[in-house]
Amino acid sequence: APLIKLIGFDGFVCDLYGKSGTGKSVTNRIVATIWGDDATLVSAGKTTLTASEGRMSVLNNLPYIMEDMNNISERARGEYIQGLVMQMSNGIGKARGKKDGGTQTIKTWNTTAVLTSEFNITNQFKNAGSINRVIACNIGSLIYSQEELNRLPKFFRKNSGFAGRDFIKAIEKLGEEKVEKIYDEFNEKIRKKAAEKGKSDRQATALAYMMTADKIATDYVFQDGKYIDIEKAIGWLADDDKVDTSARFYTTLIETINANGQHFEGM
Repeated sequence: APLIKLIGFDGFVCDLYGKSGTGKSVTNRIVATIWGDDATLVSAGKTTLTASEGRMSVLNNLPYIMEDMNNISERARGEYIQGLVMQMSNGIGKARGKKDGGTQTIKTWNTTAVLTSEFNITNQFKNAGSINRVIACNIGSLIYSQEELNRLPKFFRKNSGFAGRDFIKAIEKLGEEKVEKIYDEFNEKIRKKAAEKGKSDRQATALAYMMTADKIATDYVFQDGKYIDIEKAIGWLADDDKVDTSARFYTTLIETINANGQHFEGM
């Protein structure tokens, strides 16, 4: 999240999705402990856009972390979550008037969001712009052993906030020019690989930020040599067909017809 302000770009969302019991919540809380107390930093998914606006304004350059979007009703998911994604990425709240005239101070922020769900949140989005602002990561099977589930949350809670502090120090040590160079190299590489695999290059910028942050954290904070595999990361990008408006309309139409075959002759 701090890189958004440093380099300059709209925010984006990382959606950790998959079936229950795969380690999404544990991962989300570990992410929160990078910056501080997870009990304070992790927000409930079921909230209002006005409340989210106020919280993002306070967080400013820290990540907005939300847990369990499954608590939102299916009917409200598409409209609410899409609105949340656009609100967060735009970095500016609504203009509101005062009772005695004039306007209130407009809230602003430069950040990213991490949230968990049992479904890919972009499936119900109505426009490509919203899809392009989400990196959807399918967790798949359980990503932790039982021993890790017992040990890791305790370890990160006892050491909460230190990794975030060291990450900021690393950015300051590298300087804006070197950070931008790392980002540019990832951005170019991701765009080429996305084109080869039929993935949307409109999400390349967001993924390049993630890869840049991972490299800095791996080299200067954790120093364990465990980088995100770029080939796997490319798989998180949306397919070109999903981003294309006409293709998404066609897919939705076919799915609707198949789900209501009894109403169509010959089905």
